Formats: sequence, structure tokens, C-alpha cells
Amino acid sequence: MNRAIAGLVLVLAAAGPASSALADDVPPAPVVPVPPTHDPDAVKYLQGLADKIDKQAAEEAIPTVKTLVNYWKDPAVKAETKAPIPGLVARYGKRKEAPVALEAVKGLEEIGKSEGSKNLLVVVDALLDRGDFDGDVTKAAFASLKRLADPDEAVVKALLKLFHYKDDAVVAKAVEAIGGYGAAPIELRKSLFEEVLKSFEGVESESHRPTNKAAFNRWSAVSASVMPAVTALGHRPFADLAAARQWFNDHSKDADAWK
Repeated sequence: MNRAIAGLVLVLAAAGPASSALADDVPPAPVVPVPPTHDPDAVKYLQGLADKIDKQAAEEAIPTVKTLVNYWKDPAVKAETKAPIPGLVARYGKRKEAPVALEAVKGLEEIGKSEGSKNLLVVVDALLDRGDFDGDVTKAAFASLKRLADPDEAVVKALLKLFHYKDDAVVAKAVEAIGGYGAAPIELRKSLFEEVLKSFEGVESESHRPTNKAAFNRWSAVSASVMPAVTALGHRPFADLAAARQWFNDHSKDADAWK
């Protein structure tokens, strides 16, 4: 019996180092990195900011806009935390200091379609309400809307409504923005093409009558935006809106013609 126990002890003693060596060969479990989150920082930054927007000097407002946009683009910030950011940036866009407003317009374009586009329209409405029809910020806001070319129905309807605005400089900018939809789906491009025709083909026709100075003046103000817009939407150049109308009537149901 004692001999059996002694033998077992010897076997275990011999196996011990080998077992330890085998254990050492097993790789350790990989460490899964915990993704960083900036959400608490964003929450803290946004607290009380709404009450400071109109009081900040430009030197503080411009970097604030940049910080807000960075938080919007940060995937580590929660959606519910980000939710008020576009509206806050739009408030900076309504400020009268051009550098601040221009930074906000740029920021809204970076925020992108949907929230960015809709808040750009908020800025445009504020600018037009105070009679800024052709200033640098107004031009920048329409240019951003053109580049975004947001197919959202609310955005498109708002731009089309401005085709009938009281100031031709605003009308021209709205048409130019619609000209940015050249890469939109075919059905949307067809719809916009026809809207441009319906809104301006009568003006173009009347502008050729020597007695209709109002039509001549209006067409002179908007033609440089209208013709590039139909070219972009139709993917082909036109000599005038009469030619564009003829092409539309002939090809409105021809999907291949709209490719």
C-alpha cells in the first residue's frame, strides 16, 4: 500500500511541470476594448447653452458652433443627446454678425440632410423676415441647400414655394437650389422640371413682348438660374423654356430619356 502511494506521488511530481507548461501555452483571453464615450461631455456642454447663444461674442460663438457640429458627428454621443443640436446651430445662423451666421450655415450643411436642411430653411425664413434678400448669409444658406439637395418633401415644398416670393433675387436663389437635384431619382427630377416650367415659361414668353416690361425685368433676373436648373434636371441643355417644354411633352413618360 505504501509502495502504491509512493508511486502515485512520483507520477504526480513528474507530471506537474508538464501540466504547468501546457497551461503556459494557452493564450490569455483577449481584452475587449471599451469604446470611449463623449456623451457625458456633450450633456454637460449643452446644459444651459440655449440661454447663452444670444449673449456670446463672436469669438466665443464660432468655436461653440464647431463644437456642436463635432458632437453631432460623434458616434459616441447618444442620439437623444444630439437631438437639440441642429436647432441650437440654427439659432447662431439667425444672428446678425455675418461670421457667426456663416459658420452656423456651414455647420448645418455638415449636419446634413433632414435636420441640417430643415434648419437651414429656418435660417432662411429668419433672414427673409428681416429683409436680407441678397446678403452673404442668405446666399450661403441657399448654396448649402443646393449642395444637400434633400429629397425630403417638406424641404422641396419650401423651396418651390419660394418660386413665388416677392423678391426676384430670392426666387433666383430658390430655383438655383432646385438645380442641385440633378442626381435625384427620376420621378423627383421630372416633377421638379415640370414645376420650373409651369412657374417660368409664361414669364419667358411674355418677356419677348416689348410692352411687358415687368415680365422682361423678371425674366432678366431669374433666367440665369432657370436655364441651368432645367439643364441639370433634364440632363441636357435647352435653348429656351419653349424647347424644354417640347422635350418634356415628348419624353415625360420615357424613362430612358431621363437617365
